[in-house]
Amino acid sequence: MKLTLHDGALYADTAAPLVVNAGELAVTVSGVAVLEERLHGLDVFCVSGSVSAGEDSLPAGFQSRLGKDGFGRDKKIVWADVQREFGFLKETPSRAMLREELAEAPGELFGGELKDGVLVGETDSETGIGFYLREPYATQAGDVVRFRFRVARACELILQFGTVGDSNWRHKMGGVKAGEWIEYELPLSELYKTTEVSHTAEPGLQLKFFQLHPEDAQTRIEIDWVEIVHRP
Repeated sequence: MKLTLHDGALYADTAAPLVVNAGELAVTVSGVAVLEERLHGLDVFCVSGSVSAGEDSLPAGFQSRLGKDGFGRDKKIVWADVQREFGFLKETPSRAMLREELAEAPGELFGGELKDGVLVGETDSETGIGFYLREPYATQAGDVVRFRFRVARACELILQFGTVGDSNWRHKMGGVKAGEWIEYELPLSELYKTTEVSHTAEPGLQLKFFQLHPEDAQTRIEIDWVEIVHRP
């Protein structure tokens, strides 16, 4: 895909390489970046991934000005620096990567059934309820899982993802109240490997199923929707 920047600034969050032309300059964004056209160059803020210009490349976490001779001196940046520089990014943008409304089964269900657009089931620590994704999802830095659920009895709850290769990654949500719908959000980087608590998740995991189960109890769980969004 190609875009032309005629004036001002551009925020790009790419799932595939994006070529941006600005006058005589051209860059390829592979990740998240902000580009601002200047009189004698192009200011590039690379948030994640990389931004390349010919054989030259700017890595994640750096800012530099691109001229006819390539990138100049670079400077370390964080997302807060970019937000201060560009007012239109005051609120962090997000991109929906996956969303399951559960009006129908996305993949095979386990430990529950669909009723009126909600996955519901009576479960315990040995079973859980959940579903397989339509196809495996490869996680990226900045991904966040969000979901809406309700439990019939207060309990300690575990969120778990299964991956291609049959490893399991989880997060202990702690105690949740009974009888009320809760919207929960968790950066996927906070998942830990079920068999190795000190091993936290890194980008590139191939997620294949989503599951909730009580840690040491029995309760009825309802899941309304699940989504993964990408944030810089």
